[in-house]
Amino acid sequence: MCRMCLSLFITVLSLVASPLHAEIIVDDAGRDVDVPQPLTRVIGTHDVVIGLPLYELGLTPVGVWMRKHPTTGEDIVMGLDRLFNTTASEAGITNIGGYDGTDLEVIKQLEPELIVVTESSEEQIAVLESVAPVFVQRSYSGDVFGLSAVKVMASRFGLQSNYDALHAAYRARIDRVRAQLPFDPASKTLSVIFLWDQLHVANGLSGLMQALGDLGFQTPDWVKAHGERGFMAPLSSEDLGLIQEDFVIFGNGYGQGDTTEGAARAKLDKIAPGWDRFIQPSLGVAFFDAELTITPTFASAHAALDAIEAHFGLDN
Repeated sequence: MCRMCLSLFITVLSLVASPLHAEIIVDDAGRDVDVPQPLTRVIGTHDVVIGLPLYELGLTPVGVWMRKHPTTGEDIVMGLDRLFNTTASEAGITNIGGYDGTDLEVIKQLEPELIVVTESSEEQIAVLESVAPVFVQRSYSGDVFGLSAVKVMASRFGLQSNYDALHAAYRARIDRVRAQLPFDPASKTLSVIFLWDQLHVANGLSGLMQALGDLGFQTPDWVKAHGERGFMAPLSSEDLGLIQEDFVIFGNGYGQGDTTEGAARAKLDKIAPGWDRFIQPSLGVAFFDAELTITPTFASAHAALDAIEAHFGLDN
């Protein structure tokens, strides 16, 4: 092979083996990470707080950590089917593990350019970096609220234009819904309670909380004092006596199969018998589908607005 041909061959190989451009971005652990530009093959180690937002922003992960469907037992990305009308298989998303741990061999086979982990997965960095650069994305702790982490991901991973389009459509709908409400939400307080084997009060992450906050509803001081901003905080049945808000939302927690109002009421009756005698807010009690509204996506924010319109009898 001639010297010029050999040089050309080596140049082509280098272009194939590495991204055309990588931008150094400081992640939420304070680490400098080479993020390929454009980013095309990404893995997220959490289906809901990383996988779903990236999918909605137009960057479908090649793999994510998945969970078992509560009734069928199949591996799923929670919310993908109901919010986006597709399955992980149809979207081309591979299961990289679950409660039993991450499958490193599957990750290697997927040949990711970047692996995005949450702040609770930093202990996996050393192992995962043997495959690809690892980026720590703070997704549900500290001052994260509503869809704030999604906005940050969009700016970091070259998805800003897609975010802007989703945000513009969402803000237009917020304005329409607020204009139709027969009261000023800024003068009303609310609390959102999710039901598993025990009660939890929502205090941060989710499209639901973003929509409620943007409409103007106020979070009461007792919720703000109940713990650090995040996804939600435990609530004892005795704490239900604290609820004196203008509007109260209950939802049967995701992952339980039945997210209907009937299931939520039955669980409330079991956890706190007689709850409906002392919780009688002026704007009523609403039951939202937690699985549809709890994810950090614009789709969940729109699902929350659907439920608001239905509860207050608004035109959609």
